[in-house]
Amino acid sequence: MSQSGIKVAESTEKCEGLQDELMAFDASKTGVKGLVDAGIDNIPKIFIRPADEVAEELNYGHSNLQVPFIDLNGIEEDDQRRKIISEVKNASKDWGFFQIVNHGIPQTVLDSMLDGVCRFHEQDAEEKKKFYSREPLKKMKYYSNIDPFRKRAIWRDTFTISMMTSCDIEPDELPMVCRNSAFEYINEVTNLGKTLFEVLSEALGLKREYLEVMECGKGRTFTCHYYPACPQPELTLGTNKHTDPSFLTILLQDQIGGLQVLRDNQWIDVPPRPGSFVINIGDNLQMVSNDEFKSAWHRVLTNKVGPRISVACFLAGVMNPAKVYGPIKVLTSEENPPIYKDFTVNEHLAKFYSKPIGRVANTNALPMMWIWGSHAFPFTKQRELDLWRESTWNMDLLTDSIDPRIQEWTRDNKTICLYGGDDINWIRRFTTTVRGIATTLHVPLEMIYVGKRNSKDRVRRCHEIIDTEKLSHIFPLKDFYDYIWFFWVRLGSMWNSKLQHGMTVETDKIMQEIMAMLTYDGSEQGWAVFSRGLYEMTKGKDDILITVFDNFNQWGHRVDHPDKFVPELDKEISGVHPEHHCNRLILPGHGNIPERVVCSECGRTMDKFVMYRCCTD
Repeated sequence: MSQSGIKVAESTEKCEGLQDELMAFDASKTGVKGLVDAGIDNIPKIFIRPADEVAEELNYGHSNLQVPFIDLNGIEEDDQRRKIISEVKNASKDWGFFQIVNHGIPQTVLDSMLDGVCRFHEQDAEEKKKFYSREPLKKMKYYSNIDPFRKRAIWRDTFTISMMTSCDIEPDELPMVCRNSAFEYINEVTNLGKTLFEVLSEALGLKREYLEVMECGKGRTFTCHYYPACPQPELTLGTNKHTDPSFLTILLQDQIGGLQVLRDNQWIDVPPRPGSFVINIGDNLQMVSNDEFKSAWHRVLTNKVGPRISVACFLAGVMNPAKVYGPIKVLTSEENPPIYKDFTVNEHLAKFYSKPIGRVANTNALPMMWIWGSHAFPFTKQRELDLWRESTWNMDLLTDSIDPRIQEWTRDNKTICLYGGDDINWIRRFTTTVRGIATTLHVPLEMIYVGKRNSKDRVRRCHEIIDTEKLSHIFPLKDFYDYIWFFWVRLGSMWNSKLQHGMTVETDKIMQEIMAMLTYDGSEQGWAVFSRGLYEMTKGKDDILITVFDNFNQWGHRVDHPDKFVPELDKEISGVHPEHHCNRLILPGHGNIPERVVCSECGRTMDKFVMYRCCTD
């Protein structure tokens, strides 16, 4: 082997060793605090910054400049408001960072939140482990090393309260140890966010309510960080250098310090000030303002004293593939054309979480997380290929991480029916007929409604009627659209993941099934997938299903055992041939678009059109 070959092999082996250590650390669920409690004197290798990153620091200096400091006192008085708007405008253009005081939130609320975060992280380890998760739909989760897409771990633990797809949260959803303080803080900071967006709108020369109407502050995530004291702070970081994938970030920090912002190749400390918030412009606001406002690089240093506590509220916008943002038209002109393309929050988050330190390991990292959860670690292209080789089309792949009841029904060997659509008359007829047949045949059946993409209001009405009339199971009422959105996003992620690896519908069984599901979403009435156990599945849609079940008397006698229901149903559905054109397929509005697609039912090449859909009903 050549000398360069030896180096590559050694580097690969070293990288794989670090990945194994990262996985073991993640599996322990004890976090960085667990290491400190164990009395370590030297930090593990997974936390040590790589040499190339340390060398990069030689390009940066350190400055004693101060981040702009803005007093919001008198913000509703005309003269003072004009002064504040001017200060915010200058800080957002020149720095992307500023601190505010006299924001209207009592000091007791701030202190109570910091104390609550500390109590959460310092509670009994076994109690804290109950919240440990990397599942995308979890509203409350605790984890360490915020994203394992990176090659190195960071010196902090995090508890996240996610409100990205649901605007409201109830107190009893929050951990008891910090419930009251967190609930009050969330409400106060949400209102502060509205005030700041009003000021930022006016700073851009827009109407006061402009950014709020754009729903820039609708999706929120509160990340509650705990940075334990570090025995070797010079070797690691609490947060790597990054910009925020949000519109705006509102940060509360205690008195330890460590936050730095990069300006003109100089790292500048952002010292804690009692009663203040740190405000920074996010990537999304930079893009919609067409670079009028800037998103700044920043990081957090570790410290020998601690813990450092901080709470960041990320106002990220609407996380829905149908909600598109882009440069605000009135801020562009022939002399100042749009710099950025239109984007969705989903797309930007996917790019953000796919940026490892150093070379890009896999641009599909976030979709991998949506499909396989923490099993996708370490999120490389090879891992993605390996997972697809291990995967087969079954109810587990289709519904993993969606609703734990589905996994329970599978374990109990029940027949499961997922169905969707937004025609309530079809839904009533279908569910009533199928439940009646299952009762007659003594088939243990569980049905659950998974809705339809981009039809939120109609799906909401169907969801309410299904619940009122007890037609089937539904997702939890409060967050039902989170679950429906995630179901379809996972399918779209599977489709794009397969395409990126050169797989085709003609030769790939899973792609054929995914395409069928995406096709069913375009059906006029409704559709259903039936499963018994993991691997026995059948599906159908619209009048085909109604016809098959209306003719039950012609085939029901063959179902002399519950295990035979799905196979016999499959035979009947397969025997019904629809007239052409039989299908329309609506592909996700991002990722690769194949030149040729064959119909999932008749095998013919489908005609190709371009269709645009509004995000509202």
